[in-house]
Amino acid sequence: MTQINNNWITLSELRNGVQVQRKFAGLDTKISLDDSVERCFVKYWERELYPNGEVIKTEEKFYLLEDLQYTECNNDTMYMEPLAVLSGFINSLGYPGIINPARETLENPLILPLSVENGYPLRRDTREKFLKP
Repeated sequence: MTQINNNWITLSELRNGVQVQRKFAGLDTKISLDDSVERCFVKYWERELYPNGEVIKTEEKFYLLEDLQYTECNNDTMYMEPLAVLSGFINSLGYPGIINPARETLENPLILPLSVENGYPLRRDTREKFLKP
């Protein structure tokens, strides 16, 4: 199993008097057939600790990435500007780090053969083969 560098992050604020820690748990994304982003969740682990460092509970949570619209607030005396949260994520990380590399794989039958089964471990059968000595 592949491991990543993903240590617990201790937050500077307490919640209900206890220490809170978080760490990354993955992405859950879905693109529709018509190329609309149906969901873009960033998952994370969160745990609470007793003062002695023992874990009280650990829970998987997520936050949602979406473009935020202009919003009036405080009985219409204030407002918040629109913010392209999801579009920014897609343009800064999504295209160069996820979408374009996936598309390069999809267009190359030498890397992803037409005959593979659903759930195929990428490059399982297309790696270079060597003669045994």
